[in-house]
Amino acid sequence: MGLKTPSGGMNKTVGPEVLAIGDVLMDYQYWVDRFPQRGGDVKILMSSCSPGGSAANTAFSLALLGIRCGFCGRIGKDAAGRRVEERMRNAGLDLSCMQYGDDTGYTVTIIDDRSERTMLSFRGAAGEPLELTAALRQTLQTVRVLLLSGYLLADAAQARFAVEAAGMTRRAGGLVALDASPNIENVPPDILREALAVTDILLPNRREMQAITGVWETGAGLDALLRRVPIAALKLGAEGSALGIRGEYAETGRWHIPAAEVTPLDTTGAGDAFNAGFLASYLRGEKPEDWLRAGNALAARAISQKGAVPFDGMEEKVCAGVG
Repeated sequence: MGLKTPSGGMNKTVGPEVLAIGDVLMDYQYWVDRFPQRGGDVKILMSSCSPGGSAANTAFSLALLGIRCGFCGRIGKDAAGRRVEERMRNAGLDLSCMQYGDDTGYTVTIIDDRSERTMLSFRGAAGEPLELTAALRQTLQTVRVLLLSGYLLADAAQARFAVEAAGMTRRAGGLVALDASPNIENVPPDILREALAVTDILLPNRREMQAITGVWETGAGLDALLRRVPIAALKLGAEGSALGIRGEYAETGRWHIPAAEVTPLDTTGAGDAFNAGFLASYLRGEKPEDWLRAGNALAARAISQKGAVPFDGMEEKVCAGVG
């Protein structure tokens, strides 16, 4: 069976092809030669800051790949929020569905000499439930793909919103992609069941797959995922990525594409970059194995440079401080 291209709503030529919904935060990154022991102190070698958050990282990359992409999240009407909006608009993102709260959230990320990251997050306005505004309802019914962040599922009110939004997109002929996100293991089983029931494309890493299925091994894990969703793309880090498909969206099958050999400099945002490359290739109507190749290539680019978005010039080189 050939690829089924998602149609979206009737008005397909206006507005974004993809709408990403999730957190957008200010991401403060600090590189150190080692992570300090509790109560210790280490020297910061370099710092940067830029808008971050998993869904926002993917949206940035999609826009920079030439995909018309919109973003819906909640930020504060503060200096950080204004900075976020400016950077997102400059990247070409459609922000007609953006919503507002009090304080813009932020994440502090510490990257050590092995390129491993430790993160501390304050969600701020991003933790407040989103609303199905008139602008958002219209966009949900016209996009080809709705990308939801799994972080939304950790809060009952946000999870209800996400499921309702997904239903609107699917009824209009679009597809729903869910980035599982690390907190998937904390999502109540009934909420997870509802979310997967309205998901067409699931994008977990191995640990997230295990949290959903109880299975670690790639083949058996994909089989378990495909009993719940039609398309599952598994991010395997240094092993590359794997894809399983069943049903009407594309040819049924399994694929595995090895990762490119790169020296990791910063693993921040690698999974988000994979999501962008994968979805862009999917929307271009390419073959399933090319979806994985595109995802792997963008993830490799992300980990071979500093910052979460794999394009030059996206990071601010100096941070004035947190908040």
